[in-house]
Amino acid sequence: MILENEFLKITFTPYGASIMSIVVKKLNREIVYGYLNEEEYKENKDYFGCVVGRSTGRIRNGVIYDNDEKYELTKNFENKHTLHGGFGLHNKEFSYEIKEKKLFFLDIHLI
Repeated sequence: MILENEFLKITFTPYGASIMSIVVKKLNREIVYGYLNEEEYKENKDYFGCVVGRSTGRIRNGVIYDNDEKYELTKNFENKHTLHGGFGLHNKEFSYEIKEKKLFFLDIHLI
């Protein structure tokens, strides 16, 4: 997917909702360090340009509350807490849509 205006050309991939490329048109300069092709973002072991997790830091006891509703998350830190949202989002495939020159990443496909 490509979003472009007179200043920038930005290329995204649905894998990890990652930015693959940002080119500053006036300078004809690439300013993102990443893989050369989209296939490598399926693994993305280096976390280039991606959404890394649902949160930063540690979620105590792997539990969050929203409007008095309790959600238990994957415990991946000392088998007691959730660190950075649990499983990584860095290589999951997101569905997306483009509306009015804006890109929206929607759902994650956890296959």
